[in-house]
Amino acid sequence: MTQKDIQQKDRRNPYSNNPRFTLDLTEKKSLQLFEKNIGFSAKDKSKILNFAIKNKTDKRLVRQIIVPGKEIRKIIENAGYNLQLFSKVTNFFRSERKMSKQTFKNSILKHVKDKKLIIYFQ
Repeated sequence: MTQKDIQQKDRRNPYSNNPRFTLDLTEKKSLQLFEKNIGFSAKDKSKILNFAIKNKTDKRLVRQIIVPGKEIRKIIENAGYNLQLFSKVTNFFRSERKMSKQTFKNSILKHVKDKKLIIYFQ
């Protein structure tokens, strides 16, 4: 799982002496991975999970690009690209905001044609 929040509850499981845990998945990708790797055997729970996946947006709060935008901008400039191709990400290039990996793919890698550079960024 990529984003998960596991908390032990203060109260015990009423059906056994084992502690009770809560798993809170908030991103679409995490829900998809849960469905693929764990899933539910109960049809009603599977239906609810599928509904949640279908209605989630691709917005990600956890999977962020770690490298500062200024460094990415230098790499792109050194590769000979005009920064006007990347007009939607100027704040990222000035390191004023972070960017999710999905947005990075859609806003930057989409415009990069150099295969070596694409491999470098992935």
